[in-house]
Amino acid sequence: MEVLTYPAEKEEEKESRGRLKSQSNALEPQSHNPTSKATVIKVWCLHNVLLLANYLEFKSTLTGLMTLANRTTATR
Repeated sequence: MEVLTYPAEKEEEKESRGRLKSQSNALEPQSHNPTSKATVIKVWCLHNVLLLANYLEFKSTLTGLMTLANRTTATR
């Protein structure tokens, strides 16, 4: 039975890989991800509610203006 071995890794490659790993770890937040999926969903829902409220306010304002315009033209 023969044993398969891989060629020994060069010391320079180990060091460079270690440096890259430490640099990538420094870029990532260590505590937690602030934009979790739940946060994104909450913000998206709030955004949609605000859009709906804005639309309804615009619609009621437009209806009020049309009613006012009809009253002023009807009295003439």
